[in-house]
This record gives sequence, structure tokens and C-alpha cells, in this order.
Amino acid sequence: MTTEYQKIHGYVTDRFPRVNSPADLARYELSPDQISRYHEEGFLTGIKILEPEQVDELARRLELIRKGLDRHIQRLYEVEAAYLERPDEVTFHFLGAWLVDACFHDLIFSPQITVPISQLLGSDRVRFWHDQIFYKPPRHPGVVPWLGATTGPVESGYGALTIPQIKQAASQAGTLITP
Repeated sequence: MTTEYQKIHGYVTDRFPRVNSPADLARYELSPDQISRYHEEGFLTGIKILEPEQVDELARRLELIRKGLDRHIQRLYEVEAAYLERPDEVTFHFLGAWLVDACFHDLIFSPQITVPISQLLGSDRVRFWHDQIFYKPPRHPGVVPWLGATTGPVESGYGALTIPQIKQAASQAGTLITP
């Protein structure tokens, strides 16, 4: 029987920390300086979100999804059609890992993620609409089109821009909402 993770509004596994008190939440909070830097620069670096063993487990499960795609494809929101035709040339891009795997489902409840995101958005809590995965193993020739729509190819100058310049250029094009 297939588990319908979309109907479960809480943890399924024990892979992520639980919050039982304000002190538990405080462990994951960003500093005021980090929040300010994010609003100035549009990104943060050096923040540990997941433990190495959590990353390893998610990577293992991602590989199981990829290898068992025929079992999961009907439950995923979207799978890059070109990947299905040419997996050796196109990166594996899909939405809906949380629908087919317990750890990806639980990831969205983890205070390791929800606390800093809530702070950056200035909200008491967050709700995730969907997940999106671009899987590009080492030395795979495919590209990951993460930047979104541009008014020209990357080689026309976007690659040399800083994050604030990219934010400004994309905002002027109407394709990126700044913090």
C-alpha cells in the first residue's frame, strides 16, 4: 500500500529535530546581523542547515527515487520530459519528492529549515507550496537552469554579475521578487 504523505501534517520519521520549547527554537535562529546581511545582499553563507548524516540520507533516498522513477512518476508533480528521453544528457529535475518519500516529506517540518526561513521572511511560520529538485551528479554533462528567465543568454554578461546586480536586473525585468 502506498503512503499518502500529502495527508500527513506532521513528522513520519525521526530524522529531524522536534521543537518542544522556545529554547529548542532558539537553537536554529539567525542572528540580527545575519538577517540584516541577507536583506542587504540577498543571500547568506556559512549557515549549517542539515547535519551530514541527514544530507547523506536524503542523497540516498534521492537516488532511490531516481532509480525507482517508474514506481513514482504518477505521484510526482512534474518530471523533466527531456530527462526521460535522454538521461545521460539532461539533469534529473522533478517536483514532489515529499509525496513519495518520508524523509523529504519531513524536511518541510524541520526547525532547521522553518526557523531561519520564517525569520528571513518576517513571518511567524511558513508553509511550503512544493519542492523542486535538480539532481546533477559529478561530471554529468547536463546543465541546471536555476536562474530563471533572463533577457539574454548567460554568456551575455549575467555570469559576471554580483548577487545584488542580478537582483536588480531581474527585478527590472519583472522576474524576481527581492526580499
